[in-house]
Amino acid sequence: MEPTPIPDDEVTEGARRIVVGPPVGEEITGSIRPIEAVIEETPEMGRRFKTRWVVTPEEAQRLMEGEPFWVYQYTRQMIIFAVAMAEEE
Repeated sequence: MEPTPIPDDEVTEGARRIVVGPPVGEEITGSIRPIEAVIEETPEMGRRFKTRWVVTPEEAQRLMEGEPFWVYQYTRQMIIFAVAMAEEE
């Protein structure tokens, strides 16, 4: 999967656009790269951190063939997450 820029029209009103980079002191490399993110917050849902991705053609083929994939969370507490497809244009 590859991160993609987040178009302005996909950033909700009141959300914050940020760039998340590697830890302090780490060099930017092929595996540690900055990524654009959006932080949204409402009283109903709390805080939501979003990044935008596309799958490569090879990954798309593997998914179409039914190959499973992993979703990792790195935290000391269980977090609620969602994986969503973009609306069709």
